[in-house]
Amino acid sequence: KTVLGVIGSSDNTKTFTLPASYNCCTFGNLRDVNFQNGTMYLPTYRTLGAVDCFMFLHGTLYLFQVTTAASHSIVKNKLEELINLAKECQKVESVELVFVIPHWREASYFNKAQPMTADRKIVRFTGELEKDTKDTLQKAINALSNLAEDKKKKLQDLWDKNKSVSTSRLRRELKELFAKRLREETGYQDDLLETWSVPRLLATYTCRDVSPPEPVVKQSIWVVETGDMPDVSRA
Repeated sequence: KTVLGVIGSSDNTKTFTLPASYNCCTFGNLRDVNFQNGTMYLPTYRTLGAVDCFMFLHGTLYLFQVTTAASHSIVKNKLEELINLAKECQKVESVELVFVIPHWREASYFNKAQPMTADRKIVRFTGELEKDTKDTLQKAINALSNLAEDKKKKLQDLWDKNKSVSTSRLRRELKELFAKRLREETGYQDDLLETWSVPRLLATYTCRDVSPPEPVVKQSIWVVETGDMPDVSRA
């Protein structure tokens, strides 16, 4: 058991218990992560851009940033991308950003939220995502207004066939159409749009004219003895 001091409340602590025999999995591409419950994920490359490692556990996405620095900013769009990908795989009820720090840095972090920074690339946060089901695919077809009749009929025919090959092709074509529209209609220049799930593209497209909701991320600290600092530290 590890006690975390919750930033923003000096008298509020909670107990976070890692599973006794949790899995640890490395990855080279963040999009290959399936966010299995109780698995700690660590990147094989040096900089993930958001945090050092993460775990989805019982509805909460725990993001761990190991540091010995007096402060540590987080790249906002990288964090949002990680949360978006987690929501494509699991029902994420809450997000906890945990700064793992040595005991002699506690005063620098306790009750002091760390800053969020942003680089030039903007990631739209879509909030809750629907499951990638046949019903969602139908909603996606319906959302593509002003689509040529022959193109819409082709999509609908693929949906009606209800076969795995046809459904896979339908998803691929929907992704291409949504990516094209987002770039043409909103100037959205994310070069990975075609790799997004259909529910995420649908949510982004349908809320393109409104400000997307900000992710609610609670910041906490995990104070450890210097000799017990995890070796995933980049600081």
